[in-house]
Amino acid sequence: MRGSDFSQLFRGALGANLAWEASHPCPCGGADGTSDEVCLRCEGRGLTHDPPSAPFRGALTGLTARALEALSQRFGPGMVGDATASVPFEALCWASIRSGDRLIALDAREVLAWTLTPGRSIHLPWGAVLREATVMGTGGAIQTVPLPVSDVEGRIRVVVPTVLRLEAPRRYEVVRDLAQVRAFGTHLPRKVLLRLLDLSAR
Repeated sequence: MRGSDFSQLFRGALGANLAWEASHPCPCGGADGTSDEVCLRCEGRGLTHDPPSAPFRGALTGLTARALEALSQRFGPGMVGDATASVPFEALCWASIRSGDRLIALDAREVLAWTLTPGRSIHLPWGAVLREATVMGTGGAIQTVPLPVSDVEGRIRVVVPTVLRLEAPRRYEVVRDLAQVRAFGTHLPRKVLLRLLDLSAR
């Protein structure tokens, strides 16, 4: 198959709407490869990311959906197994996508939960919508409280331990490039191995 044949497949039911976030070393990083654990720019990960690119059609494969029984109704379905992405030649990131970059599955939304404690803060990932905030009330009862508001830095802080539930597009980190035999041309899709990011890594 030619690269154009794959692109045509991606535009159909086999494809997925994706966006790319290019990664860059954070200025907080040292010569020995370490990063500042309290850096607000990279949150200790050592990498910063560009805003999402324009959407493009690619493919996600190797995923197995699994309902997490007791938790599925509250937090949504889980995903197990390795994921791979096929990036078409005409996509902006085809030539430059690399380890540490991120891909967003724009049509796959999931519900995430995060316990935020006083003294800590969280920056909502791109495309996320805060749905619910709960605290432990008197006698151990769970109480819903008004949604917290981001401060001038775009971060959410709380004065008591609070469980935040939000909805966001599924986001993956690129682990490595997958070598492919390109006997039929050089414009075939680029394939990369992914790992699913939880809320703390977004």
